[in-house]
Amino acid sequence: MTLSQLSLATPWSSPTNASPDYFNVLSQSSSVAVPANFLGNQPAHGGNAYVGFQARPPNPYREYVEGVLSSPLVAGNTYQISFYLSLADRSRWAVDEIGAHLATAAVGPVNTVYVILVSPQVKANNHVTNQSGWTQVAGTYVASGGEDHIVIGNFFDNFSTVPLPVGGTDDFAYYYLDDVSVTLSALPCTPTPTSPTGGDPTPTDTP
Repeated sequence: MTLSQLSLATPWSSPTNASPDYFNVLSQSSSVAVPANFLGNQPAHGGNAYVGFQARPPNPYREYVEGVLSSPLVAGNTYQISFYLSLADRSRWAVDEIGAHLATAAVGPVNTVYVILVSPQVKANNHVTNQSGWTQVAGTYVASGGEDHIVIGNFFDNFSTVPLPVGGTDDFAYYYLDDVSVTLSALPCTPTPTSPTGGDPTPTDTP
């Protein structure tokens, strides 16, 4: 099994010692292929690839994905933060605390495999249960200025993350992540469920 090759999805990385996974339609390993892989079957929301992370296993372990924005955010401007999630088929649980944290420097490397002690500026308000398609998590954020990194994951411990049973075989909540964007916005963003469509091959940002 060839997992945890997030370095192939530049400019994305893991800010901790944990190991999120990279899935691609061109993978020579069926374990990390798209659409079918070791966790289920899901076409990419856009393009040919996505990443995946553990949001709530039974222990305190967490996985996060960190990306570099193409340019820093401007103080006082309002931005729309958006990303798409799909719950992997093998997940027994869904969670509602997945969010995005914007920072003025790289959050990692943090010498841990547990919760990062930062707060998300945007997060899901409901359990993300969609396993047949993709769900958008989105919101607006007024920049302090200079934010040039984004980290996505579950920033809450297991006591603060209430799992919802969804009937999978494995005792975790694992999510696929695709099409991350940070865009200048004049209006608030309303999260909307969605189905797979065409688009960029890997998670991207467009500040």
